[in-house]
Amino acid sequence: MSFSFGRRFGAVVSPLLAVAWALTYLYLGLTSSPPALPLGGRPDLVAHLGASAVLAVLVADALPGVGSSRWAAAAVLASLVGLAVEVFQTEVPNRDFDWLDLVTDAVGAIAGATVHRAASFRLERRALSATVTTIGVAALTAAGLILLRF
Repeated sequence: MSFSFGRRFGAVVSPLLAVAWALTYLYLGLTSSPPALPLGGRPDLVAHLGASAVLAVLVADALPGVGSSRWAAAAVLASLVGLAVEVFQTEVPNRDFDWLDLVTDAVGAIAGATVHRAASFRLERRALSATVTTIGVAALTAAGLILLRF
């Protein structure tokens, strides 16, 4: 009984977390004055890499089935969100299309999907979903704190 509840819970929570993170990513990427990150160099590249990796992990967990196509689809979907951000930024004041951001999004998406794939071979499904749920909640919490400027 407990196992079937856990499976149903994961089947509902994983897609919700993936959508919530994608919307958060879109919001942060399309605001005209994004919050400053306390990182050196090009902090936006670190943000793009991390955001895309988290999105790919969440999407991979939300997609049904197994096999390489699931992880490839997760990487492609996460990369498409990054592409959407870059394209729509051309219409946002103080923002512009940046090829380096787009490449960083793709690298992050591939890395996230690869991490999920490697973890799926090491962890049972429930443990993996619990870990991914934790990552999703932590990422959304961090984004909320950044938006509140704590």
